[in-house]
Amino acid sequence: MSGHRDLTSVAKSPPSASDPAGYYDPSGFSHVIYRANDSHLYELFWTTGAVGYSNLTAGLPLPRAVGNPVGYFYPGDGTNQVIYRTTNGHIYELWWTGGPVGENDLTAFANAPTAAGDPAAYFDSFLMNHVIYRAGNGHLHELSWTTGPVSTIDLTTLTSGALAAGDPAAYFNPAEGTQHAIYRDSHGHLFELWWGKNLKGSNDLTAFAKAPAAASDPAAYFAAAEGTHHVIYRSGDGHLHELYWTTGAVTHRDLTALAISPAAVGKPSAWYAPADSTHHVIYRGTDNHLYELRWNIRAPLYS
Repeated sequence: MSGHRDLTSVAKSPPSASDPAGYYDPSGFSHVIYRANDSHLYELFWTTGAVGYSNLTAGLPLPRAVGNPVGYFYPGDGTNQVIYRTTNGHIYELWWTGGPVGENDLTAFANAPTAAGDPAAYFDSFLMNHVIYRAGNGHLHELSWTTGPVSTIDLTTLTSGALAAGDPAAYFNPAEGTQHAIYRDSHGHLFELWWGKNLKGSNDLTAFAKAPAAASDPAAYFAAAEGTHHVIYRSGDGHLHELYWTTGAVTHRDLTALAISPAAVGKPSAWYAPADSTHHVIYRGTDNHLYELRWNIRAPLYS
């Protein structure tokens, strides 16, 4: 299957004032999280039918949300997780199953440096939660926890990586037991930091692929069923591009040109749905509507 649709119109939800974050849960629901003009965080959700929405922060005594949130499903206790930045630079966590939404101040728990940008978040095979964010000095920091204390580490120092000029995307590769953070430097190049047990390093993905410079921060994920890494970003002409690789060369393609889709603004969100082997990209158009690109290896986006 291939194509795009206007999720905001379908759900009749408030317009977005942020870039979206999307993820998939094992029950078959797709979720998109975004911030509206009232500084509340909203969720769009659907399976194969109607698109619903809810206000996640309604009634919670929280600092105002700023920037772009991120979300994921955590199988350790079956919770939906949303991570976002507040006006004081703290990183907060929202979590819920089918009941009320809970919240935690992760920055305060870890006594970590304040954030200068928006976070990325994921969990690993050991059911540890990870949040990656950029501090004011251009270093990337990690917050990590299971059900106990929240720890912090300076990833830029650990991997001797280039300084970040934008916000990271991050994910876990279970095939190799490695963690990956993708981010933009001051020249528009996309860099990868990777680390695992006794392993660490840094790569310039833009140079490897000879791809157009990034005008947005990236989205990134690992498709375990296909063994591939994927990075999605926007170039200066509003086109969305994909970088992908296994363990060898980094390949590039222009998704906007292939899908003949509307131009993008802001940062895209992307994920892989194993139930039907589909890749999904959600982005904001110039009309502030949210659009979806999708494809799989049997029915490419350009067919």
